[in-house]
Amino acid sequence: MFNIQLLEAKTGDSFIVECDQEAIIIDGGTSSVAKKIKRYITDDNSPEIKAIFVTHVDNDHIGGILELFKRFSDFVDKSIPIYMNHPELVFVDNSDEDGLVTYEQGDSLKKILCDKGFQVKKAIAGDNIKIGDIFIEVLTPDLELIDKLAGEWSGERTLNRSEDDLVCSEPILVDCNDNIKVKVKKADTDIVNASSISLSISFDDKKALFLSDSHPEIVSNIIDEESKYDLVKISHHGSKHNTTEELLKKINSNRFIFSTNGPSSYKHPSPECLSIIINSCSKIGFDNCTLYFNYKEVKDRLSIKNIPKNIDVKIEYSKLVEV
Repeated sequence: MFNIQLLEAKTGDSFIVECDQEAIIIDGGTSSVAKKIKRYITDDNSPEIKAIFVTHVDNDHIGGILELFKRFSDFVDKSIPIYMNHPELVFVDNSDEDGLVTYEQGDSLKKILCDKGFQVKKAIAGDNIKIGDIFIEVLTPDLELIDKLAGEWSGERTLNRSEDDLVCSEPILVDCNDNIKVKVKKADTDIVNASSISLSISFDDKKALFLSDSHPEIVSNIIDEESKYDLVKISHHGSKHNTTEELLKKINSNRFIFSTNGPSSYKHPSPECLSIIINSCSKIGFDNCTLYFNYKEVKDRLSIKNIPKNIDVKIEYSKLVEV
């Protein structure tokens, strides 16, 4: 069994990767997701949690993990390592900096974990983590990105919006004939996302790729030309800035997960991202492409036209996807 639980994480990400009787949590979505994670941990029928990854400190990724350890830490085994990149955990040279002012939620989580006796570990590109028969390769960030993150570690990034007010009901209109040029953000102006932890997870001859909110050119430079992934969690909730044809060619997959409740202000998932994925699958030579969404409301808003004739596009709402 190699399954991915897609938690409804509002605007964010939260996944539980199940590999037979062992499981890994990747992100916690916004704060309300903590109760869902707690229910999973305390369910005697659930696989045993063996590691938790916090990919970066944006509220829609760290919020549920922070709330979990604030309110429900007694239910989490202290032997479970929690991976997150915090300036105190990684080697950085800040000799040119005037000093660091901390990102509030990242600091709060690290302090809670340390005060309560949990293991807090870094996750840097090139790290290989083995948990039973599960093999995890950390693809990003590298030390250069970590250094930039430490230099920008300042202020509170949480948006003062209701998690529910963001949801949109407008159709998502995708035209596969559109000529799309992706404008990738520069890492220096989007360092929190660019330095997020992306993971390749292998189990039972299958591979899944979790891109968090990473930048496409950074991951593309790392992934081998011969790579093939059975399932991919698309970066940044399907933003129009984080998925390129070059990256998709290297990933070589035709099954993709989107995690978002469809906020109007963020425009996630973007028609541009969906169009690029469908056309790339067609060009690579797949005869089908499956797009998974963790909110039915988002899946139902999709309308796709001018799909290439050589490919069948499946749009699915799912809480559980088998790798």
